[in-house]
Amino acid sequence: MLESSVLNAVSNNRKNLAIIGANLGGQFHQVDVRLNIPNFDDEKARIAAGDNLELFLNRSPKRFRIVSKDIINIGTKSDIDGQPIVYINQNEDGLPEVQIPFSNDMQEFAKINDNALKDALHGDKSKIFADPERLVAQLNALNNKEIKNIEHIIKMLNASKQTIENAITENSKKVIAYKRELGLNTTEDTTVLKVNVDLTKD
Repeated sequence: MLESSVLNAVSNNRKNLAIIGANLGGQFHQVDVRLNIPNFDDEKARIAAGDNLELFLNRSPKRFRIVSKDIINIGTKSDIDGQPIVYINQNEDGLPEVQIPFSNDMQEFAKINDNALKDALHGDKSKIFADPERLVAQLNALNNKEIKNIEHIIKMLNASKQTIENAITENSKKVIAYKRELGLNTTEDTTVLKVNVDLTKD
């Protein structure tokens, strides 16, 4: 039997509960943020331990995904603290996939707004959304922004790579020219000395 606190919460929130209950049989949608370099922190720590001689990003690129789930059941009960909640998809162990406290925010159930989206992007799985098309538009805007960041870095790295390749060519040409002036064999000496140089300093 439902506790009196739950029954009172239901009687005081019938309109909002009707809106939530109308989603039964539909889907709710959540945000999933993933790192494209899953072991980024470990790799960054490894490079730092080696005096940062290797180049590395300041953070991992991210991808933003939508995760959709069927709404199988909706109900009301008390949570572990005795507070009345609305639950969605309660499992056999009694734990719901989503629980919503009774509050004025219930009228914003599953709507996309700045605060809800920000919370979802920071890992709040209690934030769910009903409009997949609008949610995907928001997430793909973030994905495209991340692609632009990546393309900018690639452009800088390609330009840097080209200048380094030019330096290699110029170095070799200078040696060959000097050896010709001396009347020496111009075969390039490819022997590389093992010299420890701190590339992080000018």
